[in-house]
Amino acid sequence: MSYYPPLEELKKELLRETDDDPLVKKAIEFAEKKHAGQRRKTGEPYAVHPLWVALELAKMKLDTPTVVAGVLHDTVEDTDATLEEIRELFGEEVARLVDGVTKLDKHRFRSKNEASAENFRKLLLATAEDIRTLIIKLVDRLDNLRSLGIFPREKQRRIATETLLVYAPLAHLLGMWEVKSRLEDLAFKYLYPEEYERVKTFVGKAKKELEEYLKKYVLPDLKRELERAGIRATVQYRSKHLYSIWEKTKRKGISLEEVHDVLGVRIITDSVMECYTALGIVHQLWKPVAGKFKDYISMPKPNLYQSLHTTVVGPKGRWVEFQIRTWDMHYVAEKGVAAHWAYKAGRKPKPQEERITKALRELVESFKNPAEYEEVTKKLRDELEKEVFVYTPKGDVIALPKGSTPVDFAYAIHTELGHRCVGAKVDGRIVPLDYRLKTGERVEIITSPNKKPSPEWLRFVKTAKARQRIRQFLKKELERELLERGKKIWAKIAEKYGLDLDEVLKKINKSEKEFFVQLARGRLAESWLLSQTERRTKTPAEGGLSPEEKT
Repeated sequence: MSYYPPLEELKKELLRETDDDPLVKKAIEFAEKKHAGQRRKTGEPYAVHPLWVALELAKMKLDTPTVVAGVLHDTVEDTDATLEEIRELFGEEVARLVDGVTKLDKHRFRSKNEASAENFRKLLLATAEDIRTLIIKLVDRLDNLRSLGIFPREKQRRIATETLLVYAPLAHLLGMWEVKSRLEDLAFKYLYPEEYERVKTFVGKAKKELEEYLKKYVLPDLKRELERAGIRATVQYRSKHLYSIWEKTKRKGISLEEVHDVLGVRIITDSVMECYTALGIVHQLWKPVAGKFKDYISMPKPNLYQSLHTTVVGPKGRWVEFQIRTWDMHYVAEKGVAAHWAYKAGRKPKPQEERITKALRELVESFKNPAEYEEVTKKLRDELEKEVFVYTPKGDVIALPKGSTPVDFAYAIHTELGHRCVGAKVDGRIVPLDYRLKTGERVEIITSPNKKPSPEWLRFVKTAKARQRIRQFLKKELERELLERGKKIWAKIAEKYGLDLDEVLKKINKSEKEFFVQLARGRLAESWLLSQTERRTKTPAEGGLSPEEKT
């Protein structure tokens, strides 16, 4: 089975898409030469992969350096090409992008934990010096998924899981809806093949029926009224992708037959004013469904998504969803680089998440003015660099504040691990406990059953959790020592004066623990205790301790 067009056809299409850009042509020749003799696992020439990636980037209308970096993204890692060679032939910007993708490739996600996946996404963002390296990485993953069928089942499941947990959410984060949808559908196919085929069959039938319905009962009236209003709009179908339909059935506990928004209508206009005019036309033609109207033009989503959403009761009582937007909005929604952290339902975003969201919004805006891009990217990195992202020995990713130490890491994993920490290894080498961790490092904690937290740790730990747990332990440890000391003091007093503990506690109205601790602290005078109880033996001469309880 062939996963690619012939190499020559790919080259022609890429050059056509980039208007025969000379730098792209030079990159193609370089990549062909360096990858000569190499084959994909599919048996095809290796060069088809980077050219396919570059073509996708070109279709997204990304700049020439990004497309060229797409062509060259595997050369440093998989051939004898060097970064210096790429810098000399293609310039500093291309070399930086290729180096960025190479660095991203060094990180491997080995967990199935959702919290770890979120931290791994942040790790990739923090590692990427330029957001465009992430875009290249996402398209690279998309192409690798397309040929996943040739690999063993276990590898298919691992890569598909990683895609759903890490790369599809990253695509969403960057506002790349089309890439996200394709990633999810391909991962869905390999992770749940039976469900995938079932949803695919259902959608195929439902779309055919809905298309016939829309063509016959909805589109003629809609197009007529739009033309009458002087609006030159493009009207097209908007289809949900397979994974989102399946995920909706799971989330809402419904059957496939209960999913009514498999296919909707999208109206694309030239101006915002025309969007609202088109909305008025839709509502005049058909009755709106209460609670189903959303104005994302006046109030954009966090990732800058803008559209008008409405659902109406169409002919024959059938609900029809409409999405209305301008061409600029359409580009941002489908391919534009936009971003926000996916806040979990019902959870208020953390201050840091809000700061990152703001920085990423500014990044999107900066794409309209290339002169601002570098400054805004730096601002985004500054926000991300307020945290470090490190690996556990099992491959989970832990997020910690910048400046955190192995002790902070240990307490982030488990309180007992922190308490028993005697040392640490970072990337296989022994480091001191006050070592400042860096993003991408793998941390292993060395423990001893006899180890206890040290007050010295409070001097260098960074996280509130570590500081709190250490203080709690030290407080309990002090109380235990005072308790033992108080018992010894009491034993001497009781023997000396023949006092009964229960009688004393009853007289002074204190618990046993409180009594022993205060005795050890010197807050209960011996003479005062004697004055509060009946003595069984002769008391010694008065004097010495104050008869009052000290506070």
